[in-house]
Amino acid sequence: MPSRSDDLFARLAAAENDAAALRSVLAEIAALTATAESFEFTHCIQLIAQSPALASAALGDWLITATRMDAARLLLQEMNISNLAGEQLVAFEPARLEAADAVLVGYRLAAFDAAPAVVLGWIVACFRADMDPNGKRLVALLSHEAQQYPGTTRRLLESLDPDLVARYPVLEEIRLAMTAAYAARVAAPRLKELMLSADDREVLRRHRLREQRDIHRQAEEASVLMKFIKRSHFKYASEVSLEFDVGGATSEQSLAMQEHELATELPFLAMTDPLRLLFLRRKLLEGQAP
Repeated sequence: MPSRSDDLFARLAAAENDAAALRSVLAEIAALTATAESFEFTHCIQLIAQSPALASAALGDWLITATRMDAARLLLQEMNISNLAGEQLVAFEPARLEAADAVLVGYRLAAFDAAPAVVLGWIVACFRADMDPNGKRLVALLSHEAQQYPGTTRRLLESLDPDLVARYPVLEEIRLAMTAAYAARVAAPRLKELMLSADDREVLRRHRLREQRDIHRQAEEASVLMKFIKRSHFKYASEVSLEFDVGGATSEQSLAMQEHELATELPFLAMTDPLRLLFLRRKLLEGQAP
């Protein structure tokens, strides 16, 4: 007999093309927000985040319904993690919603500080589906997002298909404008409070080092694999060595490491006028043009 968790997940997957059934399942999932750490909730959220159809329906339901916004925040957290690098626009199907609701979802995505690839993906999908007949509300939202993330916006809009750009020339206009905006952002003054002194940078470095050690320790304590490993240490500059206890003898396994880094763009106002950014996000939450 399938568990309740498997049953809910299966019903969610099966309801993708059944609007009535999907609304019912999404309501059940939203009710599980209080147990957000449960496997059942996490499994469903991960499935929704990976499906353009399910994500569109879930955002349309949870971001519009005040009592379900906590579920929307958790879904956005999952989507932000998956799209933090912002390599491409996230695909959506806003045509599943009423036009006014689809535009409001876009505004609330920006208000909740969703990743640029998520917000811009929703805006572009709304343009494709003609969810804003005169385009004014979507253009206002796109302009706001572009001003906050000029570099990311410029890069992501470069991948738009020519037919869509021909229908909405403003997309190309904004993309071109972001080249100058990005250069201006780099040259813009920063808040004095954010300019760290040498002592402050050293304090921050030590804090981050302690934080990394705590994360590493907690990961080791929670890891099943680490229960079988006697010790791990750096053997060479690019390798880590793991020691296992095998039949009373110690066996060593070396693993090669690779460098990895991820660069993200912060909102422009976060570095220049955080209070104004907070004010604009409150307006966006109400569906008002920034």
